[in-house]
Amino acid sequence: MWEEGIGWDAQVPAHIKDEWLRWRSELHKLASKHISRCYFQTDSPTTSVQLHGFADASEVAYAAVVYIRYIDMSNDVRVSLVMAKTKVAPIKLLSIRQLELCGARLLAQLLQHIRLILDVPLCDIYAWTDSTIVVNWLDGNPKRFKTYVGNRISNILDLIPSDKWRHVRGSENPADCASRGLYPSELLQHSLWWDGPRWLEQSSSDWPIQGSLQPNASTDEEKEIVLLRSLISLNPFMDCYGVLRVGGRQQLSQRAYQLIQTSKHSSWNGSHELLHAGTTLVTTSLSRRYHIGGARKTIRSIIRECMICRKFAVRSRPQMTGQLPVERITPDTVFDNVGVDYAGPVYIKYGYVRKPTVVKAYICVFVSLSVKAVHLELVTDLTSEAFIACLRRFVSRRGLPKLIWSDNGTNFVGACRQIKELYTFLESCQRLSDKAARRVEVYSPAHPTLLRTLGGCRKKRKNPPKENSR
Repeated sequence: MWEEGIGWDAQVPAHIKDEWLRWRSELHKLASKHISRCYFQTDSPTTSVQLHGFADASEVAYAAVVYIRYIDMSNDVRVSLVMAKTKVAPIKLLSIRQLELCGARLLAQLLQHIRLILDVPLCDIYAWTDSTIVVNWLDGNPKRFKTYVGNRISNILDLIPSDKWRHVRGSENPADCASRGLYPSELLQHSLWWDGPRWLEQSSSDWPIQGSLQPNASTDEEKEIVLLRSLISLNPFMDCYGVLRVGGRQQLSQRAYQLIQTSKHSSWNGSHELLHAGTTLVTTSLSRRYHIGGARKTIRSIIRECMICRKFAVRSRPQMTGQLPVERITPDTVFDNVGVDYAGPVYIKYGYVRKPTVVKAYICVFVSLSVKAVHLELVTDLTSEAFIACLRRFVSRRGLPKLIWSDNGTNFVGACRQIKELYTFLESCQRLSDKAARRVEVYSPAHPTLLRTLGGCRKKRKNPPKENSR
């Protein structure tokens, strides 16, 4: 009723109404069925107690039922129903194999629950299903399946090992009664449900023989189905020579239709004909004559096996960078050796409050080479004079550094020249005090490797200030 979208006040369809009325009219017959509270009414000592569980699924539900098998001192075998559980199939459409797997998981949970209550060892547990696919799935590695199947296989194997799962015919599976449903009148006289299959009362040598179940049969069938589905979208046809080709609207064209080949049966090495070209060029050249499923993967594997193609594909190893300078690896006072660079531009308001002018500015980043401390100063332009003013503010705040590293920017080179000229002039006039006698060197290394080594220290610190300053 839920799937058909029937409301509370709507009229029930005739087929649902007839089934409901029949089930309700026969419900009183279940009162005549008496179920003993004891599994076995006997005083004979126990020699063996086993749990046998059965799982089955249909399009409407999946179920699990568990029986206990008892052997006394006189070798009399008795079987009794312990517990059963049924679940309705989900509204989302699932295949019968997936539903059978859900039934197997339900059985594993049921067996684990009963085993812990009755204290039955795991060696005396037997799980039965009429699906050979599920038995083979449980015998394989869950990682090779898709997520839905792999997760449920892992859950089942955590509870019941794979060697405890066996195959039984559908006509001898009592869980089939619960998965397909029975009316009360049918359930009363159904010995398969109440007593289990007949061979449970016999010796284990008379149980169903577990022969070869051909584990790869279902996998091959699935591959054939996938292949057929992929071919249908190509609108294939058979030409006069019995060759399968891709259909289309090119009948009036002089260009022949593409031949359909699988990647397993294709034996063409177009890389040699195209002078050891790459995967894309070989794939494009192939598509003019053939349609190969999974062509790129196959071509890539062929190219990897070609020694000439592998030589062409080799990438040159990057050159090792130079050694770090002494200032980067020697502990020293903060800002005694610094690297400097600009970040930006940033836009600032300049002038009156009501009508400000937005001008472009930059952030001067001073980075200590020993401890990576950062000092930021705002600079109005990229001239040498602006940098010298910025340097004066830095020195007044952090002290006079020994060495300043920078790149070959014109503002840094010009500032270095002006500072050297000023130092030479003051030295010639003998007007240097003791503190001013400490000479500052602005060093702009011309070697690219050294520039990259020192510049990396500054550029790691440039981006965050630029974003925050906005």
